[in-house]
Amino acid sequence: MESKLDYLTLTLKPENPFITYTDALKVLSDTLLLGDLIGKMTLKGRFAFYDAHLSYENIHLLLSEPERFSEQGLCLRISGQGLVYFVRYLDSYGLTLQKWLREWRSLCFNGYVTKCTRFDYAMDDICFNGDKPVITLRKLLACKRNREICKKGRVLDVVNGDDLSTRERTKFINGEEIKGTTFYVGSRESDFVIRFYDKLAEQLQQRQDVPKGCTSWTRCELELKGSDAMSAFNAFLDMSDDGFAEYMRGVLNDHCRFISRTNSNISRCPVKRWWREFLQGCTSCFKLPHGKPARSAAARAFRGLAQYVPTVFTMYQEWGLEGVFQWFSAEVEKLKALGRDVYKPEIAENIREDIYDYEEMTASKYYLHSTDDDFDAFHARAVLQKNDYFNHLAGIRWCGDFYNSHKAFMEQNEVEQTEIVREITLYDL
Repeated sequence: MESKLDYLTLTLKPENPFITYTDALKVLSDTLLLGDLIGKMTLKGRFAFYDAHLSYENIHLLLSEPERFSEQGLCLRISGQGLVYFVRYLDSYGLTLQKWLREWRSLCFNGYVTKCTRFDYAMDDICFNGDKPVITLRKLLACKRNREICKKGRVLDVVNGDDLSTRERTKFINGEEIKGTTFYVGSRESDFVIRFYDKLAEQLQQRQDVPKGCTSWTRCELELKGSDAMSAFNAFLDMSDDGFAEYMRGVLNDHCRFISRTNSNISRCPVKRWWREFLQGCTSCFKLPHGKPARSAAARAFRGLAQYVPTVFTMYQEWGLEGVFQWFSAEVEKLKALGRDVYKPEIAENIREDIYDYEEMTASKYYLHSTDDDFDAFHARAVLQKNDYFNHLAGIRWCGDFYNSHKAFMEQNEVEQTEIVREITLYDL
């Protein structure tokens, strides 16, 4: 089985109000080494709520109007084909995609809010010369009909509110009928959806190149958005390729499993042999950490105090405000005498900032809530990564080998810039 990152959407917004639209574009061009790539982009018009859509080699840069930059920021969308080109582009600088993305993440300590809003991961079962495939749409749809898809101890089906759907697409290519099937586990509107589809049929329908001798190609694709995308993105940056592939197989195994209904107790039913083989023997189930905001210290404290309201009210009725205050002061002195800390700075900070519900999710907190590290450990790791990156960046700028290799790579794909892209490049960058 082959697996790879297949789609990526990144957004960048200013956390520091002094950062301007031009500053952000300079960061993309210089710090992130995208200047030559942006220079080749052509204007495609508007996209969604963004004012300008620039594109080159399936790499898309979405720009907001300067006056709306603080709210909307900018967005970088890279498809599967775009990632193939982008990896080669970075390689001409001596960089890996993982190292480049670490620098994108480390911008959260330089006044920017950086997020990954979509993260697609593909797992392929591809066969050549008539070899028997491990997984097929026929097997998957048979499990759907027989209610042999489960998540932990529960069967997945439409009755329980699960979105299990199928889509078929037929197209005639050179007079030959080519039929493609896609099986969805989950809703496209959710943060986690799985697609199983006939990749070979899709390639033929789109008149794309097919590997020589390929006779079967089934793809399992995980599309993650929101907090799930952030969690997977963070893991991708901090794990080895093999470790991350194993991790994502465990994430897939946690979300759905294909079983043989040999027992009324779902948890005792064996997993299909072909599903174990597709997961390369992985039996672990990994749950992506949810990146929702944590309740503030003030919210947690006030929720705990609520149960003592009747007691305090009774004391107030009997002793009056002065009597309650005297009792409270005496208790504080007892705790101080025992060496207890009676002042909670995190609660005081929430009160001063008027945060009585959830902590605000900005900058580094997006990553903190998608990792097992505490803040100090995460910050130390990011600083080390940033130092490594800039040491490497200095080498790129002063090393003729990198300059020549990158120049040669760019000259292989010369395109004519449109006037508007030339204006954006020269004026803003």
